[in-house]
Amino acid sequence: MVKVVLVRPETPGNVGAVARSMKNFGFEDLVLVDPCELTEEADKRAKHAKDVLKGAEIWDEMTWDDFDVTVSTSSETGGDYNVRRNAVSPEVLKEKLEDSEGTVGVVFGPESKGLRNEEVDRTDFLCHIPSNEDYPVFNLSHAVAIILYELSKKAEDTSYELASGKEKEVLMDQLKGIIEKVGIEDYRHDPLEQSLENSFGRAMLARREANTLIGFFRRVKENIKSQ
Repeated sequence: MVKVVLVRPETPGNVGAVARSMKNFGFEDLVLVDPCELTEEADKRAKHAKDVLKGAEIWDEMTWDDFDVTVSTSSETGGDYNVRRNAVSPEVLKEKLEDSEGTVGVVFGPESKGLRNEEVDRTDFLCHIPSNEDYPVFNLSHAVAIILYELSKKAEDTSYELASGKEKEVLMDQLKGIIEKVGIEDYRHDPLEQSLENSFGRAMLARREANTLIGFFRRVKENIKSQ
């Protein structure tokens, strides 16, 4: 299941237009986090997708643990040396998600500022839409439409169960324990942990894979302790 998540949307017309784009591509689960007032303009822009708009979940704040996988979106990337800003294209995102089960949150920030860095840090993927470098900023509903177009393309009828957020958390806890035991300098811990977290997010671990790795890394940590 894919849920479109609008964090602090500022314009009711854009919210309505997003609902319309969602219905165009067969998506119906919309989450609005601390949204603007949804005036009549939202209904007008939604057109025949008023059911998507009316059925939207309204949250006071973002609850990341409600999703098995989260995808942040941005019009900017930071190149290979900025861990936080490494990004995949909508086409690659489609490939990563097409054979998976679980709840995926595709998260869009407010129109004027986008998502905060700390919000991007919480997600498994950053998705960047390639654009004209002279004018790279997309209207919110256009960005939603482009990504949902890619995600709506038909995939083969094969699937596997994704590792849950809790299982990925346990996996990272095991790795952090190993990092602390192998003599890596303290100042290298955060970027290394961030890189590992990003790698596991992009890998789209199956539940069985995650539990196998958890058991392996637990054994590694125990052996390090005994030496």
